[in-house]
Amino acid sequence: MGEWIVEDPKTHRPLGFVHSRVNRDSGTTEYVVYPWHDESIVVRAFDGAHPTLFEATAWLRWHDDNPI
Repeated sequence: MGEWIVEDPKTHRPLGFVHSRVNRDSGTTEYVVYPWHDESIVVRAFDGAHPTLFEATAWLRWHDDNPI
């Protein structure tokens, strides 16, 4: 599938990355968002998946602006 790094021109580091995968139950493509920590460590995805690359990227940008 694919993987995209999400960057914001106002920051000095990427916000995170989005990885596409096929949902085993429905057979559709979904997009999973991962935080950007360090390339040398294994990180867990944020909960849930998104139906489009645009929604996954928008969610990541929103999450960065509104941390829990």
